[in-house]
Amino acid sequence: MEIRSKTVNHSIFLLTTAIFAGLLLPFLVMDGMFLDGITYSAIANNMARGFGSFWHPHYTQTLYPDFHEQPSLALGIQALFFKVIGESIYVERFYSLLTAVLSAYGITCCWKLFTENEDGNIRLMYWLPICLWILTPLVFWSHQNNLLENTMGVFTIFSAFLYANAYLKDKLLLLIPASLCVVMAFFTKGFAGLFPLITPALLVLCFRQHKWKKAARFMIIAAIIPLCIFSLILLIFSSGIDHLEAYFHTHVIPALKNEREITTDHRLQIIGSLLMELTLPLTLLLVILPFRRPLKSHFQTSITRKGLFFLFIGMAASLPLMISLKQRTFYLGPSIPFYILAVCTIIAPVIAGPVNQLRPLIQKRIRSAALVLWLAVILTSFYNIGRYSRDKQKLEDIHKIITEIPPGTIIGTTSDISTNWSTVAYFSRLGHLSLDADHIHPYLLTLTGAPLRENHAGEYIELELGLQMFRLMKQSNGD
Repeated sequence: MEIRSKTVNHSIFLLTTAIFAGLLLPFLVMDGMFLDGITYSAIANNMARGFGSFWHPHYTQTLYPDFHEQPSLALGIQALFFKVIGESIYVERFYSLLTAVLSAYGITCCWKLFTENEDGNIRLMYWLPICLWILTPLVFWSHQNNLLENTMGVFTIFSAFLYANAYLKDKLLLLIPASLCVVMAFFTKGFAGLFPLITPALLVLCFRQHKWKKAARFMIIAAIIPLCIFSLILLIFSSGIDHLEAYFHTHVIPALKNEREITTDHRLQIIGSLLMELTLPLTLLLVILPFRRPLKSHFQTSITRKGLFFLFIGMAASLPLMISLKQRTFYLGPSIPFYILAVCTIIAPVIAGPVNQLRPLIQKRIRSAALVLWLAVILTSFYNIGRYSRDKQKLEDIHKIITEIPPGTIIGTTSDISTNWSTVAYFSRLGHLSLDADHIHPYLLTLTGAPLRENHAGEYIELELGLQMFRLMKQSNGD
């Protein structure tokens, strides 16, 4: 029976990997990316090339020459990839794919830890949370677009896993890497990354595995270690204090005071967005629950405790986002694995039986479907290389322009172009170029057909580059 269970679940896992790849690879090979993702890759690439440093990231010479809008750990990690691999647009895409794989592995680790003492078939169903996680629109979109939440999500899922491992198996040494993951999540996305700190208290509350004296010692140690690691880092790297202070004053306080980037009129909007993202797992939960048979009381209690544990972590990761009116759906990314694990903890015992009873013919068809889907993913990915997922005309022009202008150049332009943030990001990422609408420069960039403005007076010669969206000119005396 166990061999059959392994065969069934391995077949479904193979299909899950094909779905995982299908939602990421064909899009990651294409040019074009969401603004935040291309901005972060530009800063990381600059850091790798010596423009800026870890504690003083650099965006462009005219916009955030000293970038403190986010903590710099994810940018620094990605800079290492640029340093080793090169400046190709596929570097940030490979990095984003890697964060997806690592998050999926973290989900698997959590699943195996919390199903260790359960039926073997349930233990082998780690494909279920992975599948529901990657099918969440926010999840695959975020990993297609290189968001900071991807890196933060890796640290937070492993932090929760290590905290749980430390408590359930009485391995206090694991509190050190668990705490390190929390600190790294903070240095990736700020205070939003601190939610795993509640995990030790939730473990004690939900599982009550140890006497209160031992549980209290566990929580105290779990609280002290992150503070020690954080203090040690800032003691060794004193520049980090200035960086975090600048981040706090330029980003955190204005966001809390609702003085910047207000994206909603009411704080509960983020909850609506969360429910929309969780439509598939919640629908499955509602459909499957009526078919759930009565379980033995101890088994029922175990499932309830695990479900509540993951649910509470998800809530700790998402509900604090209501504090500010600066809300973006992708801020929810790190909370999604925990909501998915909560749902899967409840539905897995119900579907484990039917899954295990799948006939060999159906298993064969699942494997065949997986192989066909994998083939389609590979072919589609190769077909999409060199194509554009967005901003086709803009990117085609920029690729031509960066061959004409040396890296590090400031291009004169108009205010409508210099405040088009995706244009700024692409020029910075692809050519190390900056845009400036306030001064005259040897190169001038305008939209096609736009007249020259008075502050751009001078003799300019248009460069024939076959541009569609832009017009690039050079001062006749600008050589």
